[in-house]
Amino acid sequence: MKKQVRCPHCNTLLTLRASRCKKASEVCYMVVLQSCRGWQVCRYFRLKWSCPVNGGRTLCVDEAVQHWIGSDGKLIVLARPRIMGFYIDNFNYKEPMSIKRNVSYSAWHLPYWAVRVKSVLPVLRRNGYKQNLFAMQPYDLFCLLLTNPFAETLYKAGYGNLLRILDYRRVLHDDNYIAAVKIVLRNHYPLKSKDDVVMWLDMVESLIKLDKDVHNRHFVCPANLKQAHDRAMEQVRRKQELERRRTIAEKLRKDKKLAKSYVKRMNKYFDLLFTHGNIVIGVLKSVAEFEEEGKAMHHCVFANKYFAKENSLVMSARVGGERMETIEIDLRDCQLVQSRGVNNGISPYHDEIVALVNANLFQIRKLSGIA
Repeated sequence: MKKQVRCPHCNTLLTLRASRCKKASEVCYMVVLQSCRGWQVCRYFRLKWSCPVNGGRTLCVDEAVQHWIGSDGKLIVLARPRIMGFYIDNFNYKEPMSIKRNVSYSAWHLPYWAVRVKSVLPVLRRNGYKQNLFAMQPYDLFCLLLTNPFAETLYKAGYGNLLRILDYRRVLHDDNYIAAVKIVLRNHYPLKSKDDVVMWLDMVESLIKLDKDVHNRHFVCPANLKQAHDRAMEQVRRKQELERRRTIAEKLRKDKKLAKSYVKRMNKYFDLLFTHGNIVIGVLKSVAEFEEEGKAMHHCVFANKYFAKENSLVMSARVGGERMETIEIDLRDCQLVQSRGVNNGISPYHDEIVALVNANLFQIRKLSGIA
């Protein structure tokens, strides 16, 4: 178990860690909020602490960025110049701060460690600010509270996490999401934690894709959020799969050139018919028949374009008029490649079908010109 001690100055519980490092150091950011002449200012300070083994502890505090926010939501950014590189902490603290035209230039990605509130504009307190940022950047939240009445309503109702993720996903102005959120507010639906908010938004996105009524409490406020989320996601998956199949089918139907090529290439095999008892095996004679075979047997003979394979002869085996298996024969050596039933399984007549095909391969060799 790690040894822990109490700091004699602040009584903080500390964990002792053995290390060969000659110097301990840490860098973090702190935000100070204060009002100045009708502006709300968010000041980002970098705190760099270092302590060598032989003593001489040092603490450097440097201001990196200032966000000046007007009562109308206008944002002005003052920041130090950046140094070339991809690190977050790449401000040049030797140069003075200046106004930056690019608002995204500054501290939107800086992970602040602490927030100190010295003073806040009265208009922000009127709009609901209660020193809870809900893990948002201060200027993001302040600009929303000053410019978006709906964001103000969400914050005052205690749905700060929902507000943050709506803003992050850029759907705060989407009418469908706003309608769903209003139902949540009206019914006091519990969406306090981040995980619940993310799951709920994914569910609403799925409902929109499914053309469901997001004004309806039945869909938007389910009794079991996880079950409703999983059900909506499964319905979306099925819809996407159906649309994909329809797209493929429509594309192949329109490809008349491919269909004509198949008929021209396989025409000499169309009269083949293998029979034994009530088993009848015949060649698929058109792209439309491939589509019907694929739908009935629930496999990929149509979706994977078996009719476009130069050396593949596809036949359908039926027993008493009912489809049993789909057969593929390699025309290069006239050998049976596969014989598949529904869902790529094996039918009760599999052995008889395979034996019947093998017994009649000589007919295919004759038509193919193979001795």
